[in-house]
Amino acid sequence: MKKNYLFAGISLVLVAVLSIIYVFFYDNDGKNDSVLAKITGYKEEVDGVVSKVSFDDNSINFDVTFEKKEATVTYLVTISNLSDRDVTIKSINGLESSNMEEPTYVLFELSDLLEGDTIEAKKTRDFTVIVKYDKDEFIENTNKNATLRLVFE
Repeated sequence: MKKNYLFAGISLVLVAVLSIIYVFFYDNDGKNDSVLAKITGYKEEVDGVVSKVSFDDNSINFDVTFEKKEATVTYLVTISNLSDRDVTIKSINGLESSNMEEPTYVLFELSDLLEGDTIEAKKTRDFTVIVKYDKDEFIENTNKNATLRLVFE
């Protein structure tokens, strides 16, 4: 009887320790990022651009078509930290590779957000994405899209 209580006690302690290890040391590979923080919205300022935007927890897709020369679009994107602890931006992916794809004169620029930045628990953070047409000769209805993906830890 004493062995059964001892075994049950050790089992409970083991389960508790493993649960704590899982919560605090789980390697977040991007599949469960929404538990920590997520993109919760955006605002756009558009001039001479047709803009389509879609987003989910950790990524936002920009699809732009330029209708006039010197057109721009500015997106103010909001991230919300849903957790009870501070969250760090582990990686920011997508815009640099998109800028290397044709047409290379349509550029996506990110500001106000860097890898390693921290978002405090239960707070929001805004960052900006500006899309520019950077070519002297204008080609009407030039289209480009990019997906920005954030990984939180």
